[in-house]
Amino acid sequence: MTLPARAEPIASPLEGLPLCDPAEIERATGFVRTVRSLVTVPLTTLGLLATLAALSVGNLLAATLAGAATLGVVFSLVRDTRLSVALDRLRSGRLAEAEQGMHSLVQPHVSPDRQRGRAQAYLAAIAWARGHHAVALRWTKARGATLERVGAAADEVFLNEASAVLLLALLGKLAEAEAGLAQLGPTPEGDRWARAEAAARLCVAFGRDDVEPVRLHLHRWMPLLGADTPLLAAWMTWALDRVQRPEAAYQAAAIARSDAPAVARHVPRLADWLSRFETARLHYRS
Repeated sequence: MTLPARAEPIASPLEGLPLCDPAEIERATGFVRTVRSLVTVPLTTLGLLATLAALSVGNLLAATLAGAATLGVVFSLVRDTRLSVALDRLRSGRLAEAEQGMHSLVQPHVSPDRQRGRAQAYLAAIAWARGHHAVALRWTKARGATLERVGAAADEVFLNEASAVLLLALLGKLAEAEAGLAQLGPTPEGDRWARAEAAARLCVAFGRDDVEPVRLHLHRWMPLLGADTPLLAAWMTWALDRVQRPEAAYQAAAIARSDAPAVARHVPRLADWLSRFETARLHYRS
């Protein structure tokens, strides 16, 4: 089986952690712009006009009420869109500002549990982007407790648990990672969930230097590779090389090579292996 045609690489430090949803970040950006352009600005303008009109006829009480109502509406809108604003900052690469916004949402009694859980997910994603796997794991576990408390859907829980397995394996806690794998429920339908399962299982297999647990899955994971999966492609390169499928391994390596810094940031030993693999391939071809 051959891999799908590869698009131009999409550079993003957030890619690779299953619980991070790039689509939500895109939706949040559009939502913030819509609220600003169609709701906040018109309401603020109308409120100011009403206040000025009341002042122009000397009605201080009406001016005060109009001003207070305007401030109340704007404050409510800002409060309700804090997560979307933080995601907008995250999308633009302003990690420190996004982190500050997310931290404000996870404080006790500030946000509903579901919003707190999403903020915890993106605090994990920010730590992931920085290569801080222990911090990412802490937020992932905190989100797991939140998901359990709200009775979250199985597909959302699966992504969180797969992320925890991945992070445990990267931290060298392979026994805990294997226990987490054993507790993973059935993989929900969809490429995102299949990639989450693949990354978790491949990371543990690479950590154990044992391809056998993933050998029978490689054929169904190959079509999942694309420009936004360099880390998954790097693990697949290792696995495909171990099962002696050189042509497929070369194709996977080409995708992994599109973001070699991400591979090196998260799995230095895999990056070293991939460099040796590429050197051997070039030597063989010459």
